[in-house]
Amino acid sequence: AFMHSSASNRAQGDIYKYNVADGKLENITNTPTEMESDNYVHKKGLVTVIRQKLLNGEPQNPNNLFSFNINQPDKISQLTSFTDSIGEHCCVADAKYSPDGKWLSYAHFASVYSGKHAEWNIMLVKKGGSKMNLSKGQREDYWPMWSLDSSKLLWVSYDTLGNLYSLRLKNFKNAHESRID
Repeated sequence: AFMHSSASNRAQGDIYKYNVADGKLENITNTPTEMESDNYVHKKGLVTVIRQKLLNGEPQNPNNLFSFNINQPDKISQLTSFTDSIGEHCCVADAKYSPDGKWLSYAHFASVYSGKHAEWNIMLVKKGGSKMNLSKGQREDYWPMWSLDSSKLLWVSYDTLGNLYSLRLKNFKNAHESRID
C-alpha cells in the first residue's frame, strides 16, 4: 500500500493497494476531503495512516491516527482523537506496529517551548489498552523503529538544550533505556 494523489490539489491523497500478480491498482480509502499520509503496512496486513481534514485544499491541524486491515479498509479504527491545532491534543507522526503486532509506537507533538523548539514524544500503546510516554525532558523524539523480535525500540532524539542528535534505545526485556552516540 502507498499514498498517491491523482487530484489536481496534491494535498489530497488516498491509500492505494497494488496487486503485483494481476497488475491491479485499487484506491482503498477514497477520502476526497482529507489528506492521508505517513502510512505504514505491517506484515500482518495492518495499515496505519494519518489523516487531516482539508479546507479549501489546505491541510488543517490537528491530524489523527487511524488503522485498518488492508483487506478490510472500510472497517477503520480511529486511534487518536486530537482536537487542537497545537499542544497536547494535536498531532501524530511515524506510526508503526511492532513486528509481533502487540504494540503501536508513534511520535506525538506535545508542545512548543522556548519559542522555537517543538517537543515530540515517543508514545507506545499496548494492543487493547495502556499508553506510555517513552520520552523524557525537552527533546524532539521521532522516527521510532522496532527490532525484528519486538524486544527493542530505537528512535532519533534531538536534545534542544544541548543542540545534540542521538539515538535512544529501549530494551523491553530488561526495561533499560540507553543513548547511542
